[in-house]
Amino acid sequence: MKKLLASVVLGVTVLTAGVAQADNGAYLGLSLGKAQYSGNIYQDYSSAIVGREDKPTGGLFFGGYQFNSKFAIETGFGVMGDYVEVHSYKLGSSTYRYNYDANAVVVYTAAKGMLELGSNFSLYGKIGVSGNNAMYKNTSGNYTSNTSNIHYTVMGAIGAEYQISDHFAMGLEYSNFGKINKIQNLSVSHVGINARYKF
Repeated sequence: MKKLLASVVLGVTVLTAGVAQADNGAYLGLSLGKAQYSGNIYQDYSSAIVGREDKPTGGLFFGGYQFNSKFAIETGFGVMGDYVEVHSYKLGSSTYRYNYDANAVVVYTAAKGMLELGSNFSLYGKIGVSGNNAMYKNTSGNYTSNTSNIHYTVMGAIGAEYQISDHFAMGLEYSNFGKINKIQNLSVSHVGINARYKF
């Protein structure tokens, strides 16, 4: 009887350890989708915005460590496409046009909380800090100027994920990286399809 009880306890212990280990581990992932800019690159009451153009293709590469079925720490790097504003200035009888071009690169670190809804499907949220490197180009005729700056802000994300196998999952995520410049009122977000591999 003692041997049987010991065998049962040992079996439960091994099974529990196996389940816990399945929830732990490092992972890498890729998200491809659409970047969305909101606000204005340049705020100047002497000019009018007469055109906007988006080149919204964006992507994120991320990696992290999942401690259990509910919590992970993640860091990532993303390129957020391109956004152009066309400004018109009137000086006397002459009208001048300037193109303001912005694109952002984001680097973030976030805590990730997960909620399992069944054996293969889960919802999650992220909250963290993002360093947004905004690169601007001002073009008018033959004149071009370039500026760059880094702005740190709070980022957040929500998503849903389906576990296809023990190692591979796919999902959909919305991420908001906040303002890309502390002076201009321009912020960036990203909606993408994720693929994640857990080692």
